[in-house]
Amino acid sequence: MNQSEKISRWIITVLGLVTVFAVLYGIGRNTRHSFFGFFNRGGDQIQNTVSVDHFTDIVLDMDCGGIEFVDGDTWSVSYDFPEKLVPSIEVSGDTLKIKQRVKNANVSAGDYTLTITLPKDVPYGDLDADLDMGSLEIRGYTFDKIKVDADLGNVELLDVTFRKGEVNADLGNVEVSGTFDELNADCDLGNLSVTCEGEPKLDLSCDLGNLSVNGKSAGNSYHQ
Repeated sequence: MNQSEKISRWIITVLGLVTVFAVLYGIGRNTRHSFFGFFNRGGDQIQNTVSVDHFTDIVLDMDCGGIEFVDGDTWSVSYDFPEKLVPSIEVSGDTLKIKQRVKNANVSAGDYTLTITLPKDVPYGDLDADLDMGSLEIRGYTFDKIKVDADLGNVELLDVTFRKGEVNADLGNVEVSGTFDELNADCDLGNLSVTCEGEPKLDLSCDLGNLSVNGKSAGNSYHQ
């Protein structure tokens, strides 16, 4: 498939997605239903903070909601979700596990957030994030390995330090900056921006969007 055919397919896909989202959003606006479900309400909005034990690894499996890491003296998880979207939160061994499953919940439009509070001056092990819909923002933390799979939403890994990283984004912008040894990143539809120190191993691709490395345009792919 040549580049023009590829672009044409992506344009058709995007137009189809926009149409679907517009229809579902209209239904939600006029019937107070959303595409998470049409029969059961999502329940009352719940805001809560859960204190957790010290952990080194993090596993996130989220269907929706924005995720942010913030600096703090202790370890905790705060959320703002309708009742049926409240995720399970546990520390097993050295791993923080947060899992969310939408169960046919009718959720009206709103900002749903998950905030993980943890000290920045502590090096962490592996971060594995599987995100269906929502953004991820991490700033100033140190990990051994980072793996992010994002279907719909922006991924921001800013001023981070890690040995090896992998980011796959279907629809959304990706920005990575910091110090690392290796980064593999692929963005299907959206912009990909990488700012790095030294000469790390890079394997970057951006199918439909802008790819930049250290502020310079890099076409659709970049390897070093």
